[in-house]
Amino acid sequence: MLKKIIIIENGKQYQYDTESEVVKKLISEQYYELCEKDRQQILKKKAIANSLNNNMEILDSAQIEKSAKIDNKFILLNERTYILSLLTANNIILLERVDSNIFTNSLDKSKFTKKYIVVNKFAKQILKQLLFCKGYDSK
Repeated sequence: MLKKIIIIENGKQYQYDTESEVVKKLISEQYYELCEKDRQQILKKKAIANSLNNNMEILDSAQIEKSAKIDNKFILLNERTYILSLLTANNIILLERVDSNIFTNSLDKSKFTKKYIVVNKFAKQILKQLLFCKGYDSK
């Protein structure tokens, strides 16, 4: 059986069951061992590299405001906002099994008929909900 998350990057597929596995693949194997300052630095470096071809603006916790628009922006509050921003840039494709609640826990899944959700299609919506509905922790 396929795992909860499938990432398609440069024509290759990778499968994972947890968000931490995805973070280690997309950001750094040592991400969770780093201090907060080093985590932010690695997120910023990755965002710069991933925004070169699409001119996305990079925003960290000091720059984002409740009224800020997220179109064409890399939001670097934490690993989750980085990954969702990466999905809006369509640099990778992330599929999540419908019965999983890793990135798609805020979606109403009652009308989904396939086994996997293309999270890229909902990344902006999920990011908006994360930032503006629930609020965010800038730490």
